[in-house]
Amino acid sequence: MPYPTQHLAVTLPLMAAMPRRYRVPVFIGGVLIDVDHFLDVGLHKSGRARHHTFVLFHGLDVIAAVALVAAWRKSPTLGAVALGMTLHHAMDVASERDWVKMSLLWRAKRRFYAPNVRRHWEQRSPFTWI
Repeated sequence: MPYPTQHLAVTLPLMAAMPRRYRVPVFIGGVLIDVDHFLDVGLHKSGRARHHTFVLFHGLDVIAAVALVAAWRKSPTLGAVALGMTLHHAMDVASERDWVKMSLLWRAKRRFYAPNVRRHWEQRSPFTWI
């Protein structure tokens, strides 16, 4: 899993290339979507959902939904969020290749059960993820 600093390092050039008003939305989509990992880590460490993976903001279907809403609403700001999410997801897939992040609907259909997902990063403190 790329660390947030790695997502930031790859997202910064894209932010720099964007008009000023779209930089924060690209940052939100490219870096801040990783906040959903805190839910997973909390549930796994508590023993409540040890073999489940939620990551609610990760998935091609989530990106497609954000992009479709951006197009429907004619919102370039939401489009910038989708662009950041696309970059973020590309980094995740390139480094992990875990099937579980491909689709939120796929995870939901299986009630988020994903026993074979690599979770070695969860053993470390979230403060070391930076």
